[in-house]
Amino acid sequence: MCIRDRDKSLKNTLQIQMAQNAYKDQLMGVVSHDMRNLVNNFFGFLKRLKEQVHSQDCIHLLDEAQTCGQFLHVLLSDLADSVQISKGVLKIQKNYVNLRECLENTLKIFSSQANQKGLKRLLYVSKEISECIYTDKNRLMQVLLNLVGNSIKFTSKGFVSIQVERSTQDPNCLKFTVKDT
Repeated sequence: MCIRDRDKSLKNTLQIQMAQNAYKDQLMGVVSHDMRNLVNNFFGFLKRLKEQVHSQDCIHLLDEAQTCGQFLHVLLSDLADSVQISKGVLKIQKNYVNLRECLENTLKIFSSQANQKGLKRLLYVSKEISECIYTDKNRLMQVLLNLVGNSIKFTSKGFVSIQVERSTQDPNCLKFTVKDT
């Protein structure tokens, strides 16, 4: 094979790979968009069901289902974000977020798995940290869900905790620590 033929073959292979990547990105964008719509419909059904249920146990289960749905929504957003990253246009969406609520929801998502293992779920937020922080909630949830999920998966007894303190290196930053036994 001569150099010209090899160069032509490599260019052809590169064009095929670029077309496949573009198709994959387009497909992932469409799928994540459609699935987010389904999840939003799911939230609507949960809300309507919650209005008709009067048992506290059922309401608690519906709340857990909603929290899990929120996690699914975050994952679908991550899928859509991966398309944006590959295009080099990912946008960070910062808003004011109730930190404690975000952390409690993270632990709540794993409540059934933790309960099955007999694990305690602990949360500590330093008193010097304000109730609301300015951050990208989806990115924060993504990281915490991965860390807490791994801690629960690989811990057979004891506890899993989330601790939030001011960074000693930069007082404008927070230090999040996920610990387990």
